[in-house]
Amino acid sequence: MFKTTLQAFNGYNVNTFMVLNEPQARKATTSENNFILSLISAANSVTNKPISVRFMAGYSTTTGHYSPAIDQATDFLCRNSYWDPRNPSISVYGTTETKLLTALSTAHSQNKQLWITEFGKSNSDLADQQSYVKAFVAYAKSKG
Repeated sequence: MFKTTLQAFNGYNVNTFMVLNEPQARKATTSENNFILSLISAANSVTNKPISVRFMAGYSTTTGHYSPAIDQATDFLCRNSYWDPRNPSISVYGTTETKLLTALSTAHSQNKQLWITEFGKSNSDLADQQSYVKAFVAYAKSKG
């Protein structure tokens, strides 16, 4: 069914695919990693569009959330982050500045882009949300 779904979308103003959205943050087992890699392989067999897997920015290969082979098998790295550069010492959902920079370094070392696919704040007013977005964009641009 996965291949059929991808084939149905392939070519219809779809530019990229994320084959999994935030796989569970357990200790990465061989079977979990193999499952994710099998989905990446299946996607590659039916589309030539760029493919990735989106993880929370607090997840990393160094903390054992998933295998480095997953980053290597994707066309770009995706991270979802609520970390706030205005308060850089505060970890948000396990995300720290160091983990974001490690993800960026990993992407660059593999000649890939790092996509921050979701970021923001909840429980704040519009002015605070705007300030957060401006700070995050400025931070991202400063780091490449």
